[in-house]
Amino acid sequence: MRATILKPLQRVVLLASLAVVACTGADGSHQAEQDTLTRRQRDSLVGELPIPGASGVRGAMDVADSAKARQRMLDTIEVKRRSREPPGVGLRAPAIRVAASAARD
Repeated sequence: MRATILKPLQRVVLLASLAVVACTGADGSHQAEQDTLTRRQRDSLVGELPIPGASGVRGAMDVADSAKARQRMLDTIEVKRRSREPPGVGLRAPAIRVAASAARD
């Protein structure tokens, strides 16, 4: 008896799911075209809302900003270091440098 009750129920659920998928459309690009806010702007708005988890979104954005600033600083240091090296110094592999210094001895 139970199997006969589930069969029609499963059919209804399946048909309802297919109807929802068909109505929403398989192509999500249309919705992406309509979005005017960037992901960062949306996250910023969510971080300001008085809802549970908003402080976590704000904290994650702060961590991402700190990591981005740190990476920018490290990139700047690397560019400055490379600009002071003589031409071709940074191009050789470390193993070649060791072999070259051992050959001189």
